[in-house]
Amino acid sequence: MPSTEATHSAPSDQAAESTVDDLTHQNVKSIAALEATAKISTGWGERLAMQIAGFCGSMLFIYIHLAWFSVRIFFNVSTMFANHPYPFPFFFLTTIVTLELCFLSAFNFRA
Repeated sequence: MPSTEATHSAPSDQAAESTVDDLTHQNVKSIAALEATAKISTGWGERLAMQIAGFCGSMLFIYIHLAWFSVRIFFNVSTMFANHPYPFPFFFLTTIVTLELCFLSAFNFRA
């Protein structure tokens, strides 16, 4: 009685690996081409938004805000200064932070 097993041999691992590497390389090239086309077709407003989003996602942005809010809180809480710039410093600070949140949430952070 003849055997019903498949007579096909599995491709070698090396051949399969080179095929996967070739496909991966081709996909990366395709994605790079699509991104280059998308970058060229974006308007100045979207490019500006991506620059702002990139800066707002950086550690420099965090350090600047940390320094700015620390100085504001120090000057408004410290007893060294008799004349405080704002009579209600934390309400005003909360308003600034909330407005900044509204402004920054308008950007798509896909940089």
